[in-house]
Amino acid sequence: MFSKYQSFFKEYDDVSVLDTRTFLQGMKLGAEVSVELEHGKTLFVKLNSVGQVDATGHRDVIFELNGQQRVIKTKDTKANVNVKVRPKADLGKPGSVGAPMPGLVVEVKVKVGQAVKKGQPLLVLSAMKMETGRGGGAE
Repeated sequence: MFSKYQSFFKEYDDVSVLDTRTFLQGMKLGAEVSVELEHGKTLFVKLNSVGQVDATGHRDVIFELNGQQRVIKTKDTKANVNVKVRPKADLGKPGSVGAPMPGLVVEVKVKVGQAVKKGQPLLVLSAMKMETGRGGGAE
């Protein structure tokens, strides 16, 4: 149970400053809430508009923060949009390798189960007409 709390806190930070209704149900259009971050530091948040879902499953959310208009793009997890998502490297998972830039794997230089040495190229990544070899970190 504590690990769930830690994961939630890592993703959303401290939500204890929200009132229960806002936390559980979210805000309605035109609603304004005050959030006291600490004594003497209060934010006033008003939800003005929620845009349509785009092709990538995101929406623009327009709100006021202390009277200043802000726009954020947020992923709508309930939208039924099929977007191809490539998982990122998981630092907690041995063998997970991240790319230095977004691109396309054009050549794999090792076989599954093959032992690799530190610095040995694993693959060739192509991005914006540039190619880079990606070395292994394990010995």
